[in-house]
Amino acid sequence: MSDLSSSVAPASVPVISTKKEPAGTPALRAKEGCVPAWCADYMAIPFLSGGRDRAGCDCYGLVRLVLRERFGVEVPSYAGEYPDALEYAEVAALISRCLLALPVAEDGLWCEIANPVPGAVILLRIAGEPWHVGVIVAERWFLHVRPGTDSCLERYDSIRWRRRIAGFYRYVG
Repeated sequence: MSDLSSSVAPASVPVISTKKEPAGTPALRAKEGCVPAWCADYMAIPFLSGGRDRAGCDCYGLVRLVLRERFGVEVPSYAGEYPDALEYAEVAALISRCLLALPVAEDGLWCEIANPVPGAVILLRIAGEPWHVGVIVAERWFLHVRPGTDSCLERYDSIRWRRRIAGFYRYVG
């Protein structure tokens, strides 16, 4: 059983201050705070419905890739359980079955947490439905990918996202 609250990037992973931006990584800019340097490895991955690797990912595919490579957590693929990442109703139904059946989801693999920590999954509402996910990488920061954009870092407490937060989850399978 994995406990993401204690599963953070190793201390040897450098943390870059977003006040001093390394060349070639403009998405790591911020007015305050820090994000781990490894986030640059996941920037600009193109959106691809059903994608599960660096050639392209949908939002859950990116979460799965980051959790496996950076946090050593293997989560279910759910590949093939929805026809297309743009089928909002299908994706929302899958999320409801797998994340929102609390206190622990029906598959027993995910549980909601009150305080997001690196490696937790953020669930966001799009058009009023719990449809989009990202992975928490630092306090107030998440990594995600959406249709029409490459993967990027954003603050979840920004005006764009803060009212869309449906919850934070960790994998306990």
